Amino acid sequence: MAFGGLRKFPAFYAVPNGGERAPAPRFLGPAAGGARLLVFNSYRLCQWWNPDCDGQGDEPRVFAERLWRIAGDRLVAIGKGPSSYEPVDVDGNRIVVAMARGTVRVLDARGRLVRSFSFRDATSAQLSGNDLVVVRDDTLEVWDLATGQRRPSYPLERGFGPVPVVEDAEQGIATVVIGVAIHLIRLADGKDVVLDIPNQAGPSHAELEPSGLFYSWNEPYTRKPGRLAFLPWEDVVAAFG
Repeated sequence: MAFGGLRKFPAFYAVPNGGERAPAPRFLGPAAGGARLLVFNSYRLCQWWNPDCDGQGDEPRVFAERLWRIAGDRLVAIGKGPSSYEPVDVDGNRIVVAMARGTVRVLDARGRLVRSFSFRDATSAQLSGNDLVVVRDDTLEVWDLATGQRRPSYPLERGFGPVPVVEDAEQGIATVVIGVAIHLIRLADGKDVVLDIPNQAGPSHAELEPSGLFYSWNEPYTRKPGRLAFLPWEDVVAAFG
């Protein structure tokens, strides 16, 4: 079925949560996906009336329960417990999940562990081929997925601004958003190019594809603030001079 030029994706109940008064209702978590692989996780909310929550006070506790892969119109559980933490990226048939305390795991499409990295202070991560790109505090690091070794690292200039977030990585280039500013960073040498967007306000986002860069931002003082733009890949490369 098509609408507005788009094909409707089959709809189904992804997570039966058992209702509000269930001992530990389940909820959808974040999703990440590529051309052939879409994954998301589910959470359980441990309510105060659940005996398992004794000693935890009146505040509900949220914990990851399952990591799911969509196969056609079916759901396949590929992770349970600690491996089901938030998926943050999919590259080919590999999945990057963010764990507790900054640990990042890379899984295959069946949920099997490819490699685990222990970071106490990682705030965001993206995968491109064998390059795992991680932001730790004010530093952009590149880790080799094949060897598990760190390669280059580059300081990120944010001043007193928000924590930098690496939003994507593709063919040796990463996009990092710091506040409203969109940075393109070449992983080979750390050269940093900031997109010149007049009258820009946040939030800003940037995603790299083989065809080029999609980026979005908002303009202030207008009834239609949302803006979306595309930069062909050859222009992305040319931006570095």
